[in-house]
Amino acid sequence: MSVGWVSIHRSITDHPFWGCEKFTKAQAWMDLIINANHKDNKVLIKNTFIEVKRGSQIRSMVTLSELWRWDRKTVKKFLVLLESEGMILTKSTQQTTHITICNYCKYQDKDKISGQQLPQQLGQHLPQQSPSNFPTNNNVNNDNNVNKKEISFDDFYKKYPIKKSKEQAKKKWKSLSEEKKKLAIDGIEKYKSTVSVGISFVHPSTYLNQERWTDEGTTEKPSNQQAANQPISAARFKRI
Repeated sequence: MSVGWVSIHRSITDHPFWGCEKFTKAQAWMDLIINANHKDNKVLIKNTFIEVKRGSQIRSMVTLSELWRWDRKTVKKFLVLLESEGMILTKSTQQTTHITICNYCKYQDKDKISGQQLPQQLGQHLPQQSPSNFPTNNNVNNDNNVNKKEISFDDFYKKYPIKKSKEQAKKKWKSLSEEKKKLAIDGIEKYKSTVSVGISFVHPSTYLNQERWTDEGTTEKPSNQQAANQPISAARFKRI
């Protein structure tokens, strides 16, 4: 196989082809790389900030199982396989799983790609080649340039189930990175699944500030008396 770069934007996961059927192992591996943080960050999970370094991600077995359409046992076996091959490192906590892509910088840092240093593919070392041996096909994008389309606030606001505190939400939206904007929109459906019947959604500004798309949900259900005393918001069942 020729050595070189092909730029793939994270928006590939928005295409209907991406999640229309059970993931292959190659697709699951690509999904882990795509969802790794491109810079150091902190994630709020159940009132606890967890530091997530560049090249790492916080994703539970439940999340991966639902996305990849695998059972949890298969997900666990796959992660163990990747770790045994030196492709990832995992750290399980009570709330979630911390996954780190090994050699992430070598996958992503275009300024380090030269005749003296090449990326690793699937955890294996590639033989060094001189610049003169690099392929010159126009399909190889060594500059790794991607035309990035800004995700608009209106896209988020139209999809969010309640319409309150718009200006506050808009102000917070402007401060988010494009990656977090995508996570915020993609995570709305997941967040809706964590809200118990009889409990109202938080305002969109609160959702953004608290990064509620990282919520893992709860198994607790309100009692019949609680449900009777708490009117269900019509927005809870509104189609968006």
